[in-house]
Amino acid sequence: MEAVTSRVGPRALPGALAGVAALIGLPLFFEVGVVLLVAVVLLSAIV
Repeated sequence: MEAVTSRVGPRALPGALAGVAALIGLPLFFEVGVVLLVAVVLLSAIV
């Protein structure tokens, strides 16, 4: 976090932290979605 906070000014800090959170969070949510989708597909294939 120090690398991000030292490179941006105080006015751009919320946007920079939101960008970092999006870069980290979106792949995690995508992985959870894929796991849930695979479970639904497998359950529907059995029935």
